[in-house]
Amino acid sequence: MNMHRRHWSQQTLARALGMGSLLLWSAAFAFGPEEALEYRPPNLDLLEQQIRLLEGDLMETRLGLSGKLKASTNLNQDLAQSGLPPEYRLDLEAGWELDPIRLSRAERDLARAQRTWRTALREGIAAALEAHANLWRTQTELERARVRLEEARLRLAELERREGTPELNLRAARLEVKITELEVAQAEQALADARAAAERLGLTGPAEARVLRFELPADAPAPPGVVEAKHRLKEAEAGLLKARLGLAPNPRLGVGVALEDAVELGASAQIRDGRPSLGVGVTLRDPEHRPDATGWSVSLSLEIPLSRGAYLAPERAAVGVELARIELERTQEATARALEQARAGAELAWRGLELALENLEITRLSVAEAQTRFEGGTLAERDFLRAKRSLAERERDVARAWQTYLRRVKDVLKLADAEWRVAERLP
Repeated sequence: MNMHRRHWSQQTLARALGMGSLLLWSAAFAFGPEEALEYRPPNLDLLEQQIRLLEGDLMETRLGLSGKLKASTNLNQDLAQSGLPPEYRLDLEAGWELDPIRLSRAERDLARAQRTWRTALREGIAAALEAHANLWRTQTELERARVRLEEARLRLAELERREGTPELNLRAARLEVKITELEVAQAEQALADARAAAERLGLTGPAEARVLRFELPADAPAPPGVVEAKHRLKEAEAGLLKARLGLAPNPRLGVGVALEDAVELGASAQIRDGRPSLGVGVTLRDPEHRPDATGWSVSLSLEIPLSRGAYLAPERAAVGVELARIELERTQEATARALEQARAGAELAWRGLELALENLEITRLSVAEAQTRFEGGTLAERDFLRAKRSLAERERDVARAWQTYLRRVKDVLKLADAEWRVAERLP
């Protein structure tokens, strides 16, 4: 579809719906798809706050820093001595640890929160656009029902004026009027429901007879299913590394110094399951409690796993990595196929919308000609009403095609985790 034809379709809609529109209210108070694109869900601010908190968690995990302050008191009684005062201590500890698994999970949680935010915004805008399309469609259906009621009443009046009309024909015509009156009432109720649904989203007034064309992402750099599969693979690989390093001896070195001024200093370094960590601590104690408790200490330990499970863990983790890799490949292939099919469906829906617009333009011209003939007395009122009904039906077809197009675009954006972007606007 070339640019010239797309531009022609926009002008067609402007002429067909601007000059021959069957809208029920003044366009000055109407809303269009542009207003629907401005909709923001009420929970978006909370989701943004959640993202900021998770960004802080991720930064903390990357730094690997931790610390705590602990105040304590202890009362000991030695039977061989008496008069020991209570012990008061204030411990300040700081540490650093590199944990690949925890880091991977923090990245996954942040990515999920960001995707939840994008989904909420995308779904909210989709609901607003659907509200516009639904209200537009119900407006055209009400207009069509009203024209059909005019036709039914005209037919009944003609039969009543005609002499010798069988009673059965009159009865059928009266029933047709009642049926179309019911159709009008049902259409009015459907319109009220559609208007209420739009107002709940902050969209007031009638729906403007206008459409937009949206960008379809050519590819999906980060589709939700693929992103989740990548996170699972990354966690599985981190688990495999942890299992392999878990077979190595876990060394730990600790150093401590107790000074006469009631200050104790300590430091430690260790590698456990492949996670290096450092720690330092400062303790302030009551100098009256054992004032001679001074000295220093050095400790060195080496932990070697002996359980059978520890030696089987790498094999189990390796199987998990392969399964996660296979799942990622399958997810990528399935997502690519689904995205291609969804894009094709959206393109077909747009072509259907263009054809509906062209059909509406032709019908509008026919109705304009019919109106001229009717006003000149060369066309019967029955035929003129039939032309008006045809125009309402063609506009309804455009509204329905607009609904179909929106749903197909929504399918593409959901698969690609993309946002609504306008490719073309009406002049």
